[in-house]
Amino acid sequence: MKAQKEETVRPQKRITDEILLQIGKSVLFVFIIVAVVAIVMVRFAITTSKKSELTLESEAAEHELSGFLSQYSKIAAQLAVNPDIRKVLLITKPGDDITQTEGMDDVREYLANVVNTDPENYMTSWIADLDASVLTQSDNFTSEEGWDITGRTWYPCIASGETILTEPYIDTGSGNLIVSAVSPVYDAQTQEPLGVAGLDISLERMKNVMSSYKVGKNGFIMLLSSEGTMVYHPQEEMIQKNISEMNVSDNLKNAVLEGKDELFLKYKVDGVTKYGVVSKSEATGYVVISNLPLTEYYSLLIIMVASLIAVFILGIIMIVISIRRSAANLTKPILELNHTARQLAEGDLDVDLQITAEDEIGELGQSIGDTVNRLKEYIVYIDEISEVLAELSEGRLNIQLKNDYVGEFEKVKNALVNISISMSDVM
Repeated sequence: MKAQKEETVRPQKRITDEILLQIGKSVLFVFIIVAVVAIVMVRFAITTSKKSELTLESEAAEHELSGFLSQYSKIAAQLAVNPDIRKVLLITKPGDDITQTEGMDDVREYLANVVNTDPENYMTSWIADLDASVLTQSDNFTSEEGWDITGRTWYPCIASGETILTEPYIDTGSGNLIVSAVSPVYDAQTQEPLGVAGLDISLERMKNVMSSYKVGKNGFIMLLSSEGTMVYHPQEEMIQKNISEMNVSDNLKNAVLEGKDELFLKYKVDGVTKYGVVSKSEATGYVVISNLPLTEYYSLLIIMVASLIAVFILGIIMIVISIRRSAANLTKPILELNHTARQLAEGDLDVDLQITAEDEIGELGQSIGDTVNRLKEYIVYIDEISEVLAELSEGRLNIQLKNDYVGEFEKVKNALVNISISMSDVM
């Protein structure tokens, strides 16, 4: 049995598709590069802008906080150098009733006047004697017997000699969140510690100030003490919680507890990604943290990227349409030439080329037209030669060729004429 060869029919490719494919790949490659570069540049610009916005919001809140609390620290320091307060603390001895100490009436009046200068924010002002271990306030409150000065959170300031702000706490009388500014008092002559002078400040006003800061549409500002206790948060239940107890990422905890300043962070709160800046007040040690949700941080970038992608897709579609139309206009005369070539292959010389292009395709059309005209002349030659041969076969040797033969047909003409003459001579 003869093996039969299976002929595989290769799919015919269209020039239009080939042009579209070749040019389209280059255009698409360029578009992708431009798109990537544009997206990277837009991302850099937007994220830089957002970072600056977060930094500015944190710094603004931190500066206002510093101004708010530092003035109270200064007042506490002024209380500590008041001569009457120093005198009372100097002459009060263990077991003495500080309220009966000489000059205490003037001191209490002075403390009350300090509170009256800003009753909205000042809760009380007070002094505490070191050796008598007793505290008395501007509102006439005096600690009971057994009160221990060494157990107070502000007691270390006596040894350090610095004015401090205590951790925020809830005042039992008013229920407000307060903080105390405490400054050590020393003997003007010997510089021996005598006790402390302090001022209790309500943080309600500060909370209102912090709440006025908005970061973007849904962001906010958080305020923490130097030891990481939440002083302000939009959610009331978060206030007075320590950051170490909160469900936040470790990088934020470390930034707060290590006292880092102006640090831009990506962190998580309750598993939700946030962006913010940690800003520390050098004057108070308090920390301000800006908070912006991930979706809002990248919202403008997402919009810009989506717009760029839409523009690029529209541009690619328009280019594809333009390339296809241009390719169709270029291939139209080629298709016409192909049709003419098929007619010629089938022996049909009655063709009419309408190629008007002034490029290489136009030259090709002109050449095919000249070829057709030449083939038509050859047919005339062939017809005349056939007639002459028929006459010769019938014995008519006096032949005449009317056409001017060119090319190889001129040799045929000369051969026929010579045959006619030779046969005539023979006859």
